[in-house]
Amino acid sequence: MDQSFNVVYANEAAWSVQENTPVRRQHAKCYEAFANRSDPCGTCPAIKVFETPEVQCVSCSGGGDGKACGMQQAFPLTDANGSVVSMLVLFQPASKSVQAAIAEDNPTTPLANGLGDLIGRSPIMQQLFDMTRLVAESSATVLIQGESGTGKELLAKTIHALSPRRDRPFVVVDCGSLPETLLESEL
Repeated sequence: MDQSFNVVYANEAAWSVQENTPVRRQHAKCYEAFANRSDPCGTCPAIKVFETPEVQCVSCSGGGDGKACGMQQAFPLTDANGSVVSMLVLFQPASKSVQAAIAEDNPTTPLANGLGDLIGRSPIMQQLFDMTRLVAESSATVLIQGESGTGKELLAKTIHALSPRRDRPFVVVDCGSLPETLLESEL
């Protein structure tokens, strides 16, 4: 979703959250596409993402009129300067919590303790697990950044294991061994 609340891309799971909405197209306003509203939801978590570039984990209640989009989490997507330019949004039906829906999809993965080989119970780790499941479902390119020893490769392997490409090879590239010009032109 962009800063104007336009749907840039929505997967089938997002569209299935609100089956009775008449608007089902990219670039529609999120509140039109997912809540059958003519104005933004009163408690929209996305508004706060643009104010403070932090993950928002507040369910959208629609502002008391009974029309809610089902948004559960909003993840900021920033440009090179750190400015929020768009966001990745996790939708769930109002009757399900994010964690219950994930556990329902894969009951063998104990969500409270980890996801795949990733382990953690803190709220930030739970957000990472949610984001990992989201990006694993998409065909988007994923860039994982972090200090040495923070588990970037482990996260990449988990994303691969949860993705539709899990039956294909997973290739690890040590970017430190590549010339800078190759990194700029190829990666």
